[in-house]
Amino acid sequence: ATHYATKFSWGAQGRIGLTYNRAFGTPINLSPVFNWRWDFNGRTPSPFSNYQEDRKSISLGVNA
Repeated sequence: ATHYATKFSWGAQGRIGLTYNRAFGTPINLSPVFNWRWDFNGRTPSPFSNYQEDRKSISLGVNA
């Protein structure tokens, strides 16, 4: 496997989030988020590294 940049790179990513106003009867608004990313094919040059072939990631979080 080579680590050089390719002529073309592509992938997909998504984000889903909800906002719960006054969550659990408190004055706090909670916003859970789910992020998903999959770099299908190709690699971008350093230092950018936006796409790295076959990289997959999922992240979960809560904003308050």
